[in-house]
Amino acid sequence: MIAAALAIALIICSATMYVHEVAKPSGNVHREFLSEFVLAVKHGSKNVLVSSLANVSVGGENSVLRANLERWCSLVEKQYVFGECLLSFSLSNSSPYMNGFYINWTNKGYGISSAAANFILNIHGDEATAEISYQTVVSLRLVVNGTSESLGPERTRVNLTLQVSNEAANTLAKNITVYYRDGATWVQANSSNNLLVVDYGNGTYRISFSASIPPENVRVSTRVFDTREILAVANATCSYV
Repeated sequence: MIAAALAIALIICSATMYVHEVAKPSGNVHREFLSEFVLAVKHGSKNVLVSSLANVSVGGENSVLRANLERWCSLVEKQYVFGECLLSFSLSNSSPYMNGFYINWTNKGYGISSAAANFILNIHGDEATAEISYQTVVSLRLVVNGTSESLGPERTRVNLTLQVSNEAANTLAKNITVYYRDGATWVQANSSNNLLVVDYGNGTYRISFSASIPPENVRVSTRVFDTREILAVANATCSYV
């Protein structure tokens, strides 16, 4: 996944530079071409953060982000053929980030997986000179809450509302897995629990299931992968009503 993201980002930059090569008149670089190159670099930088966060969110080493960005910067610098190009980065350490990451999966109905980095792109050439600073943030956020109700002496129904969002807006989940606490054990809810997931198409999901547990407050854990393969987890206690 990581190599693929870097490859895709490189293809974008390569295609942009190809357009520059075949379309530039008598050695002049149009300003719009420079803008396209900058946009391609920004898009590629985000792809690298996405792939790195996807890796770390499932247990990968934090060092993968720095390694991937170093490789990305080197690739970008080799793509610009109209002069000198230098792309540098720093991993965000502004609270709550540390070494580019903020991963906080709480027991209070909230979970976030996020990566952030700051970039400076310097371009120097006969036709164009530019210095562009930008920040890239990638996030997956979950908010979950719910209630439990009695279906009998040893049978309980759990009703959940799950909200999924990314760094920009509400987003869709690719996969949702729900667990509930039965004594000291986490149990995955499945079809045997009459698991029902209703997707409203706007990042909101209604989830219900039943379990052979005493009717009382129920602890749940939601594990969500978004369409970019980033994982976030949010745990909550569903109040008995």
